[in-house]
Amino acid sequence: MASTTGAAKRHITQETFNECVRENMEEFDMIEEDAIADAVTQFESQGVDLSTIVKALDVVHPVLAALKVIEADESDDETCLHVQL
Repeated sequence: MASTTGAAKRHITQETFNECVRENMEEFDMIEEDAIADAVTQFESQGVDLSTIVKALDVVHPVLAALKVIEADESDDETCLHVQL
């Protein structure tokens, strides 16, 4: 029988992490770097797995950035079609 050597880690969403950082900045007048470090310390002390969390504010995922480019390009194409008709 296999045994596990430790409790399962909890997970949080990126939004939860960002909210905690913003709260640190607003309530404790921290700069972003300090607010992020404090949030990391808080969550790690609670056994939260932060391996999937981007530890910066306002980072745009590359897929979302690409989607915005495609959407902008499509709207330009639609404008061209209306002008040509």
